[in-house]
Parts: sequence; structure tokens; C-alpha cells
Amino acid sequence: MMRYTEPEKPSENHERQVTGVKRKMSRRRRRRCVMRIILAAILIFGIGYAVLSVIETSETGDSSVPQSGETRNDSPSNPFYGNDTLGRLKALAGENNAIEAIVGNADAYPESLLALLADNQETLSFVQDYPTRSSGINSSGLTQDDLIGEIPLFLQWDKRWGYEEYGNDMLAITGCGPTSLSMVIVGLTGDLTADPGAVAAFSQANGYCVDGNGTDWGLMTLGAESYGLTATELPLWENNIIEQLQNGHPVICIMGPGVFTTTGHFIVIYGYENGEFLINDSNSIARSKQRWTYASFENQVRNLWAYSIN
Repeated sequence: MMRYTEPEKPSENHERQVTGVKRKMSRRRRRRCVMRIILAAILIFGIGYAVLSVIETSETGDSSVPQSGETRNDSPSNPFYGNDTLGRLKALAGENNAIEAIVGNADAYPESLLALLADNQETLSFVQDYPTRSSGINSSGLTQDDLIGEIPLFLQWDKRWGYEEYGNDMLAITGCGPTSLSMVIVGLTGDLTADPGAVAAFSQANGYCVDGNGTDWGLMTLGAESYGLTATELPLWENNIIEQLQNGHPVICIMGPGVFTTTGHFIVIYGYENGEFLINDSNSIARSKQRWTYASFENQVRNLWAYSIN
């Protein structure tokens, strides 16, 4: 008959050794877990930074010239190069004989002008007359008839200056900067010689026009001084803009993508009535007739300046 022997209990020293081993293993697991979390966080941060860098670069264009604005894409729907501009014009041609004639003679027009017309039918007469345009700026100049309102609305695609070269295209395409500054100069000083064509020529002669990037912001400050104006950079604060306008100081804004542009675009804020801002958009009569709440454009402003006479 076999006798049952009760198993020998582990010694206290043995139990302490086992417990110590378990604790060490637990600490290692925790360290590995912490390291995995840190590595994952670094990876996520790196990916996020890279994505933000790509987005910022795509919005600002050439990073070597970050402070410039152009109107190559001047509204949310403008599909400039690379899209079916001619197809869009053909769709419009069924409703307009003049556009149909342009489509039938499309080789006579730069693609930039065709895209301008496809996006903004206000430019029809300007685009239509391109083949028979006069060489040189039509220097009939501004007259008193142009001075409608305290800050007049001038258009980039005015036939008196719109066909002239500005940067790597026509003033009608890339000239929102000098056109906006011209409105402010003429409005404040009454100088009828400072039309958009003249201000564009000044901009090019003094290095403020940057090929592929439109107009350097320096035109809005140092350039304005040459016309007897003082430009004051403003913080983006609604009450500050209102105060400047109430003191008779129009404001030029450089806009990022949004309701006015898909790239960069200068506009002029010249008034404030009943809780809404009055804006002159050098590329759109329709947008210039609208009234704008601060919330409708606040997040699109990249910089802004108020103007007064020296």
C-alpha cells in the first residue's frame, strides 16, 4: 500500500525569486509598450507635418516668393490650365452667338483668356476684342467719369490696359495687385494718371512683379509710399477694419482660397454699412455689387493694409 506524501511547499526565498522575475518581466513589457506608443506618436507627427507642408506649399505657390498674390484662379470654380476649358465654352456657346464665334476661332486666343471667359462671362467683350486689340496701352487715361464713389472700381480686364503684359501673362489675368492699389491711389489722391496700367508698369520697373507669383506684397507698402500714401499693416480684427474705414482709410486685403480665389487675390474694402462690408473686386462686377459679412471672408485673409495720405 502506497503512502500519500503531501507536496513540499516552496520556500519563502524561492517565492521571492519567482516574484522578482515576474516583476522584471512586467517592467520590460511596460517599457516595450511605452516605446511602441512613443514611436507611433513620432510616426504620426511626422506624417502630419509632411501633409501640412504639402498643403501649405500648394496654397502659397513658390516658397521662395511667399508674399505675393495673383488672380490666375480668381474664383472657386476657375479650372485654369489642364481642364476642358474649350468644352465649357462650347456648353455656353449654345446660349451666346459671340461665345460660339470665339469657340470657332479658338486658336486666335491665348488659353488663359479662354479660361477667363469660361469662368466669368462678364469678360466677353474684352476676350472677343483680343484679336483686334490695339498695341500699347490705350492712354486716353482716366477721366472724371471713372471716379464713381470715393474708391472707384477698376477692372483688370478693362480694354484700356488689360491686354498689356504683366509678369508672365496679361494684366487682365495677373494684375489684381496693381489694379487694387490704383483704386486706392486714385480714390484718395485724385491722381488720374495712376490708372492700373501705370501702376502695373511701376510695379514691373521696381521689381514688385514676380513671374509666376503675381505681385509681391511690397507693392502694397513701399510701392504705395511712392504715390504719397502711408500703408499700415493691420491685425485681422473686425472692429479694427471698421475703425479704419470710418476714418476714411480704405483697406487692401490679400486673400487666400475661398469665395474670391483658388490661389491668391487682392481686393479693396472701402466701406461698412449695416453690418456688412463694401468690397471692390477688380475681377468681378457681380462680386463688387455684393455686401459681405466679416464671417464670409475672415478665414481667407492672409494680410491686410489700411491707407491714408502722407
